[in-house]
Amino acid sequence: MRLGVDEGEEGGRQTKVSRKLKMEEKKGELERAPKEVREYEGIVEAVKTFIMEILEMSLCKYTTLPFHEIVYYSNVKLHEKTFTAQPRAAIQTALAQPLHYLNCDCCRDIATDALSATQHDTCILYKLYLECNRMINMYDWFVAFGVVLEREARGAKGKIEEREVQGCFHAIPVISLTFCPPRTRSPAFAHLDRARFIRSVAELQFLGFVKPTNRKTDHVVRLTWMNV
Repeated sequence: MRLGVDEGEEGGRQTKVSRKLKMEEKKGELERAPKEVREYEGIVEAVKTFIMEILEMSLCKYTTLPFHEIVYYSNVKLHEKTFTAQPRAAIQTALAQPLHYLNCDCCRDIATDALSATQHDTCILYKLYLECNRMINMYDWFVAFGVVLEREARGAKGKIEEREVQGCFHAIPVISLTFCPPRTRSPAFAHLDRARFIRSVAELQFLGFVKPTNRKTDHVVRLTWMNV
């Protein structure tokens, strides 16, 4: 086993020259030193040589051992992926695929890009967010959110037609959130839905997905454009 590190041709020549110069300087100092110092240095060199010979005979390079790949490996990317934090990817995965972290039974039979009232409110709002343009109308967003929650009133097997959600993003007048979307649920649930919607929007704003704008007070600006 070579205890030194292999170097380039030019670097190796420089190392050998520097070592030779140091040895000559040390040799000159020893010749001028007292006899006791020379004897002590001789003992140190003898011990050093003995230890180096023992190590060279006893040790071997780990790559020559069978199945060394089990213990030693040089996959640096695996360490980088494990120890380098990627909060944005984790957050987007949690919002788009909550089953990945929660492993709940209610979302097990739901497709990845499907909308379901059993999912967390922020997850529902995030999936609707992915279908929006740069400027998001808050009322349109709220109506689409309410359509998804309507599934709770229809039962677990109630289906949401595609036109119901898509229609919420087209030709809807800008109305304050104090009005309720056209829903079959009672007004008491409408107040709760507004609170859930506002909380989810605040969470998305805190996570850096949207921000308010002064250009249109009833709109928010979308800040991210890449899904997981």
